[in-house]
Amino acid sequence: MAQEIPKYALRAFGLLYIKFGNKISFSQDAFNWIVSSSMRKKIFSVLLKSGWIKKKSKKEYLCNEPSDIFYSFFEQRVPEMLKSSKRDYCFSRMSAVEIWTDFNYIQRSFEHNPYFINVKEEDLDYWKDFLASQNIAYFINEGTFMGEFVILLPKKNIEFVSHKENPVEKLEEAVAFCQGNSLFEYPLAYLVKKFKLKIAVSKELMEQVSFIV
Repeated sequence: MAQEIPKYALRAFGLLYIKFGNKISFSQDAFNWIVSSSMRKKIFSVLLKSGWIKKKSKKEYLCNEPSDIFYSFFEQRVPEMLKSSKRDYCFSRMSAVEIWTDFNYIQRSFEHNPYFINVKEEDLDYWKDFLASQNIAYFINEGTFMGEFVILLPKKNIEFVSHKENPVEKLEEAVAFCQGNSLFEYPLAYLVKKFKLKIAVSKELMEQVSFIV
């Protein structure tokens, strides 16, 4: 996945792509008369490390295709990346609802892709460092961002179970979340049907989940 780059590096990439496209190789000499030697090294280091250019040989580079770079900003990485963490966590709120409904009800898109996770208060600094190291935007309790981001929900203690190999808060908590949010009436009906819960749900909504055996 490519990473966002500073304005000076973005301008440099734009110049390289205009001159060479993504098929013609170039060297750091492309900036000989524009910037100093030290600045050239810095620009190429940032572009290479951030995934905007790639090495063709020891001294030759190629631009990566801009559309591939921009698409990579919106790749789904968080669920798999969380598995490499060294602290307990579990999916919560609408992320928990998605898991308990076997992802039949997904309240996200590539433009707005939040993940809600419960973490221990004592581990909050760890999570900040971990997510920053993975170049994942995060917020504490609330916030919004373009693409993938994580909402950290600090708790004194966290209790969770595993559902389809995902650490997730208990079913009753996901159900309570649905009951308190009108936008989740259909997921609630799904949960009532699937888990045979004794919760009153309209006949119309239950018909919407009649596909569940």
